[in-house]
Amino acid sequence: MTTPPALPEAPEPPTPPAVPDLDTLRFQDLVDTAKRLLPTRAPTWSDHNVSDPGITLIEYAAHLTDHLSYRCNTLPSETLRALLTLYGATPAMPLPARTHLTFTANPLGTDQASITLPEGTRVTTGDTNFITTAPVTLKNTTLTIGTGIPGYNGDDGPAHKAQLNTPTHAYLATDGNIYITDQNDPHNRRVDAIIRRVDTTGTITTHRQPLPPPSTPQPPIDLTPTYHQVIITYATHPAPVLAIQAIPTGEPR
Repeated sequence: MTTPPALPEAPEPPTPPAVPDLDTLRFQDLVDTAKRLLPTRAPTWSDHNVSDPGITLIEYAAHLTDHLSYRCNTLPSETLRALLTLYGATPAMPLPARTHLTFTANPLGTDQASITLPEGTRVTTGDTNFITTAPVTLKNTTLTIGTGIPGYNGDDGPAHKAQLNTPTHAYLATDGNIYITDQNDPHNRRVDAIIRRVDTTGTITTHRQPLPPPSTPQPPIDLTPTYHQVIITYATHPAPVLAIQAIPTGEPR
């Protein structure tokens, strides 16, 4: 039996996508392409050696094309914007980034029914600041995951109607979802542990992607493998809130 997955560590920064090389035609590629077209475009042209004057003209045209392509690829952004303006294209002004946020917190005390974060609350992630566009009210939410009957079903449905077999670990992640390590999938005997995910709407699914890091601090979690249930209580709000980047950055697109 394999060991259940442990709490994930903070993920490494994502690798930026590789910039494709769009200028893949070089001098020799252009010459070879032109020579391959000679039998269909000029069937009476039989001498394709470099000594033929026509081949010299092809090589000269390939040289000019290669040189022009290189110069176009080295144009600075100011020149490209000027050419686009002459063409009639108007660059768009920089726009602030937008995202949807979900706030979670440890359970509120018995003397506090809710917490309201006002509109304009600033949220910082890395070097980027976001400001919420609406107030957010956090209230205690107790979520019961599992019916108490051992099994494996309920995906894409309410978490309280799903079946867990033997949950051994659970945590609240930074994406607002709850991840549970469940044991002994009866439908796949080659897999000893599976990951179930419960999203912010209370819908449970089987998770097969890399795990996000846990939130800090973690809310109280009542993990009862014997009763095949997970009970978690935390403060949250029902719907994500729209947030806009505080200071637009970057050049006109």
